[in-house]
Amino acid sequence: MPKVNKRRALIVPYPYCPPTNGGQHVAYAFSEFISKKDKLYCLSTTNNQLKNLPFALIPFFKDSKSKYFNPIYAFRLYRFLKQNKIEECILFQPFAFLLILPTLFFSSTKISIYVQNMEYKRFQSIGKPWWRLMFWWEKISYRLSWKLYFVTTTEIEDACKVFNVPKEKCIPAVAGTRHQSQPKADKKAIQNIRKQHPQQKLLLFYGSRHYYPNLKAVKDIIDHLIPAVKKQTNNPFIILIAGLGEAYKTHHPDVRYLGFVPVIQDYIQAADLILNPITLGAGIQTKVLEAISYGATVVATRHAANGIDTDYCEKKLIVVPNHDYREWSRQIVLNWNEKPATPEAFYLAYYWGKTLGDV
Repeated sequence: MPKVNKRRALIVPYPYCPPTNGGQHVAYAFSEFISKKDKLYCLSTTNNQLKNLPFALIPFFKDSKSKYFNPIYAFRLYRFLKQNKIEECILFQPFAFLLILPTLFFSSTKISIYVQNMEYKRFQSIGKPWWRLMFWWEKISYRLSWKLYFVTTTEIEDACKVFNVPKEKCIPAVAGTRHQSQPKADKKAIQNIRKQHPQQKLLLFYGSRHYYPNLKAVKDIIDHLIPAVKKQTNNPFIILIAGLGEAYKTHHPDVRYLGFVPVIQDYIQAADLILNPITLGAGIQTKVLEAISYGATVVATRHAANGIDTDYCEKKLIVVPNHDYREWSRQIVLNWNEKPATPEAFYLAYYWGKTLGDV
């Protein structure tokens, strides 16, 4: 048994068990790996599934927007942290910072924030009018916090510059993978997927289309990328789109919507390439790291590859300029027959146990 070093709490103010999107996967992995070295209490909403979790999760909030402003929760949180002698309380994103104010001013518990995105930039990029309010919310909460754990090192530089945050309080806690080597593929499952599309190249994009940047990516694939690929080749291909949300041009002959896929690994390992044409939002695209960890090759926009060290990925990550569909299509056709191995250096650099080593 590893030595328990600290008594900590993590506040994730939305359901994330089981995880169904990139942000929830990060919260889940953070909870799992930090609990291996510290006594960690994970406080979240009452609509999580609690069976077979690798960490202790406490249903603490009702899943409503009012929880962020409810003084009863603020008092309960203060009392919980004090009674359990919590040394550090980490907020997963700054949205619940108002709830932690009594603890901040009347307790010895240190308050930190896990910065998954520069939220004001994310809201600004998708045209939300309240991004300026988010800017000031982040600035105040980051400057009052004890430590800030960042999902990418590039956002540490942004926070220090934009919010005037001291660099010594900023700790890299880079999103990673739970795998230390490429997981074995389910050959039967992959064969079944390939049988549905014989003689076709399989290109996969996955992500919830309830999140507008993912829906925008689907529109870009259908309206721009597919015509560009057809100019490059006569070889047949199909684009598989996994995830919940609005379907765009449902009956397109070169697109198949899969809906929610509970075991996305099978589709990742069956595909010839993974596409990530995201051009909006902020933070790191965990889908890119996940796909590479499963042995897939990813063609991504420069925006989608932000925060990822391409040196560790080698030929598994092909980065193209945003909106350059001619180059996108060229790289797709050049690489859909190639099967380079994921380099060992990738797993050494991005294993969660390594990336959270300083947290």
